[in-house]
Amino acid sequence: MLDLTEIKSFYQTRNFDVLKINYHIENMDTIRDMVTTILQSYPTVLKDGYKTYEALGLQYNDDQNQLYDAVQQTAFINDKDNKGYRIPQHYREKNDIGKMFQFVYDKFSEVGISLERGRILKAVSGHRHNNHFDYDIRIHLPVFTNSECKMVYGDNTYHMDADGYLYLINGFRLHHFYNAGETDRVHLVWLVEPNELRTVEHHKGTGIGDLLTVEEGRERLAQYARTQRPNEN
Repeated sequence: MLDLTEIKSFYQTRNFDVLKINYHIENMDTIRDMVTTILQSYPTVLKDGYKTYEALGLQYNDDQNQLYDAVQQTAFINDKDNKGYRIPQHYREKNDIGKMFQFVYDKFSEVGISLERGRILKAVSGHRHNNHFDYDIRIHLPVFTNSECKMVYGDNTYHMDADGYLYLINGFRLHHFYNAGETDRVHLVWLVEPNELRTVEHHKGTGIGDLLTVEEGRERLAQYARTQRPNEN
């Protein structure tokens, strides 16, 4: 089990798939009640072009789009596209939902780790994500899951229990995930110190293309969004 103080080292080396972190949240029943109420109170948006994958933001950069800014303004790169892109900006400000989980931010801050772009990610029953790279290191807190929710790296398959422990996820390696169970999978997800080391040099050898300006990134995402719209004819 990974100690909190070891995370920065693994962030640098990226020599792992999925690691369980030695940080346990005792009151998971309360967390589950909180997340259930949040999802009943705020509409989610579809993510990555899937009808079975939904998201809601905990943090933002755009004050006019606090709930969805962190969801809508970054694109992942799939295994068929060698040129990656993302908008180089931070998602640090917490909205009202993010402030409910301040204790998580505080815990990681104690060891010099900044959590950014926090989101609630919901993979409904039957969801299957294509192979892709995220090109970042993430923290997952499973809130709702079932035994048929798996994350796959090559020949290695991982299940993350919703038992109060958090997990470190390597998005620099090709992976996919699926929910073959009868209930939805809901995770809280944060990026570990995104952008501080996220430069073209840091990505050398990963297959990611040049980082774009904000304007270029937004245009690229607009192009992507147009391809996801249903045929209107």
